[in-house]
Amino acid sequence: MSREPNRRLVSLETLVVLLLSLTAFPGLLDAGSRLAVLLARKNEAFGFLVRLLPSREYHAYDHSIGLLTMLGALVLILYLLAGIANRQRVQSWLLVPLLLVFLGLPTLYHVGVRYVGVLETTHDGGVLQTEAAIDLLVDGRNPYSEDYRGTDVERENRASDFWRNYPAIPIVHHLPYLPFALLSALPLKLGFEAVFGYYDQRFFYLVVASLTAWLLSRMASNAERKRLLVAAVLLNPYFAPFLLEGRNDILPFFLVVLSLKLVQQRRFGWSMAVMAMACATKQFAWVFLPFYALLLAGEQAGETRPAALVRRGLGGWRLYAVFLAVFCGLTLPFLLWNPSAFVDDVLLFNAGGSEFNYPLGGTPGYGAANLVLFFGLVATRNDFFPFIIPILVVGAPLALVLLNVQRRMNRASVMLAAGSATLLVILFFSRLFHDNHLGLALMWLTVAVLADDFAVPAVSAPARESPRSAPAPPART
Repeated sequence: MSREPNRRLVSLETLVVLLLSLTAFPGLLDAGSRLAVLLARKNEAFGFLVRLLPSREYHAYDHSIGLLTMLGALVLILYLLAGIANRQRVQSWLLVPLLLVFLGLPTLYHVGVRYVGVLETTHDGGVLQTEAAIDLLVDGRNPYSEDYRGTDVERENRASDFWRNYPAIPIVHHLPYLPFALLSALPLKLGFEAVFGYYDQRFFYLVVASLTAWLLSRMASNAERKRLLVAAVLLNPYFAPFLLEGRNDILPFFLVVLSLKLVQQRRFGWSMAVMAMACATKQFAWVFLPFYALLLAGEQAGETRPAALVRRGLGGWRLYAVFLAVFCGLTLPFLLWNPSAFVDDVLLFNAGGSEFNYPLGGTPGYGAANLVLFFGLVATRNDFFPFIIPILVVGAPLALVLLNVQRRMNRASVMLAAGSATLLVILFFSRLFHDNHLGLALMWLTVAVLADDFAVPAVSAPARESPRSAPAPPART
């Protein structure tokens, strides 16, 4: 085994991947244990699973062998040994079973727990409500006009300690997700139900997570950084546990990063279309729009006055026609179907301007809204509070400062980092700021730090090779 004289035995990338994988062990252990015991209770024929899956439950512990946790440890040991031997290709291949064991299987375990009738490990909005909304859409009913009483959304929340004393559960009356969060999953849902007779929205999120792993592996040219990027995003302890229960953050993350990759390839029209899909999926993507538009203005933006950049269309007004066509095509039908219901659900509900609002501060949350509760500035969690004021006072100036910074260093890494920082500040001063919101912003920030950087020569200029990126193909829309 030949070695470079100054090379450390274990690389930083190998150590980080191992540590991130270890944070996923509780998900592998707890979800597997619960599924095994529930299935064994339902039918004795499933008793063998208690021996295969690890279990912490007292009545099953003595009989539990935990072959799957053994498999997880084995994959980690093989990954370490491949790193010591400097076998880069072997480590890259081992990343696949590593993600399957620590992300894919625990997610499927949670699907199984729901399949046997337990809803508490399934996310109400990202899974239960999304599925119910798609069903309404298939039936020709407006998912933004209908409520979700009598569905698993209400049953799951009624069983929760947080919602038990609420007279009305807000999410039963509101669908906060934008249309592409539903439309993107509709074909897979119909296909699974037709072929298998069963569907869980986490199947769709696993497909998107797989596409994300493939995409991230092409965002860095160095083999070690590729693996580090994939692991740091998908095994992020503020993302992986939330994928297991079915929160939908992986979809807007994938779409924003895919749009950026298409910019690098100078496929600007396709990039605009994908960014429009992201903005029609989750409102968080809207924060990236000014930074994305500035990136398209090209690396010469720092030499151009801001007013001149706007007059020239920040890369070409025709591209924004593509954005508007896709975004309006996905959202306008629902807005016209019932304007007041659509606006109430996707805007007013989370802003506190509806009859049944999302609880101020979250369930619970991380943001400044907790100070509003602590000092008793509202009578109840349902009340309105003008968070738009601190957002405009703090968030808007910060965005302008960061846009000016990006104008002088107009590169993809700056765009993602500035957008992520702005998103975090806006969320901090918003009505709710949850743990998965923090994780999503950090995932985009991870790409900003670890992916190959690039600048856009100009939308209308011929492609030039960037020092840290592969030669760009001819522009295609």
